[in-house]
Amino acid sequence: MRRTQTYELLRNYGAPNRNGAPRPMKMGTTASLYPYDAAAAKAIRPDNQRRTTILRYASWAAVFPIPLVVRLHLDSGHFDQSQDRRDGPIPDEARRRVGSKPQFCRQSFRVWRASNNFVRRPSLRPSPESQNEAIVMRFLAMFTVAMLLCVAAASAEPGVDWDILDPREAARVAPIQDAVQDYARKYRPTAIVVVQDDRLVATSGDIARKVNVHSVRKSLLSALFGIAIERGQIDIGKTLEQLGVDDNAPSLTPDEKQATVHQLLMARSGIYHPAAYETREQKVARPPRGAHPPGTFWYYNNWDFNALGAIYTKATGSNVFESFAKLIAGPIGMQDFTPYSGMSIGDSSSLYRAYVFSMSARDLARFGLLFLNQGRWNGTTVISTRWVAESTKAYSETDRKGREYGYLWWVLDEGVYGRDAILASGYGGQLIAVVPEKRLVVAQVVELDQGRTGIHTTDFLDLVRDVMLH
Repeated sequence: MRRTQTYELLRNYGAPNRNGAPRPMKMGTTASLYPYDAAAAKAIRPDNQRRTTILRYASWAAVFPIPLVVRLHLDSGHFDQSQDRRDGPIPDEARRRVGSKPQFCRQSFRVWRASNNFVRRPSLRPSPESQNEAIVMRFLAMFTVAMLLCVAAASAEPGVDWDILDPREAARVAPIQDAVQDYARKYRPTAIVVVQDDRLVATSGDIARKVNVHSVRKSLLSALFGIAIERGQIDIGKTLEQLGVDDNAPSLTPDEKQATVHQLLMARSGIYHPAAYETREQKVARPPRGAHPPGTFWYYNNWDFNALGAIYTKATGSNVFESFAKLIAGPIGMQDFTPYSGMSIGDSSSLYRAYVFSMSARDLARFGLLFLNQGRWNGTTVISTRWVAESTKAYSETDRKGREYGYLWWVLDEGVYGRDAILASGYGGQLIAVVPEKRLVVAQVVELDQGRTGIHTTDFLDLVRDVMLH
């Protein structure tokens, strides 16, 4: 017996007529709009003992471990004499009982049998068994709705504005807010944002103010590489020689040109050419040219990071800032970043310029939350889960205590911060900490253009650990 895939039992469809097509029932309430399959259709039949109708929805069973069984309680019945011509005469007993006008009786409904033209006599009172079933089925329906709401709440990344904490939870997060305020009074950052369970729980300062985030730019670029690799635009196994990458004199040696994009992402290229936008400490610590073959030694190397920006632009045909605005900032609803929130800075030492981002604390927090939620935002994949896991895995030990290095991300000590905790870190206190085991993101920016000395990363991580305790 063929039936439509969307089954509106009360409003639209009755039992099939002799040609097998659905026939309208003139009843006033839609019972369900959910699809069902052929097996479910066979369950829609009159029951001589209880006169109930049961639907088993396969689509709901795919979500929950038990099949959802919904018992339909139909409160009205309407015998339409105009259908006599299609279905044969209605039995005299039924006609006498119903008459020519609609008859309504509580807790009852008429049932058309497909195999013969017969109208069952409505039950005037539900049986005790039916009442018990009704209670059970109503409970199952309520339980299902509650489960769906819980699933929706589990991935409730913010929309245009951040979700504000429920006032009833104020007491729970008060220690976090106190810790942030104490830290702010002591170190005076431009802004701090603390997010837990996808909601804003504490802030300090002007969270909308955009600041040069310095080396946080490297973690932002890592995310863009993940998208480009997923689209097949970049092959990280290619060497610089294959990509035609060279630099000012003294240009790259044949050995240096064998470094791969993969090794640049890990800061293990072995290329110690002067680079734009280096700090004084980087210049002093830079090894001599040829000191280490590609892939054998980790060094926090601005040449690698700047060259990656050029490689990305050439491969995708879009500059870093435009790509970030379109592929990441827009999809996750960053409130302050635009394609003009950055600039490239270079000098005569190298062909490759540094791409410098200006971002607010609340936008950095969204970026951290994107990685906390495995690259997904409100049900949409922005960065592949595979790349999130691969780029935040530790590949190198570093000269920073308690920190290893992934693909342009710092990886925090698992014994202190739990599994998969990561850090984006920029000069002067530009920081994003992501702590998955606590569902926690902490972002900070510090304006350095007014002679301020900045905030040490170790002081910021002290705050993160303090917040983790609450």
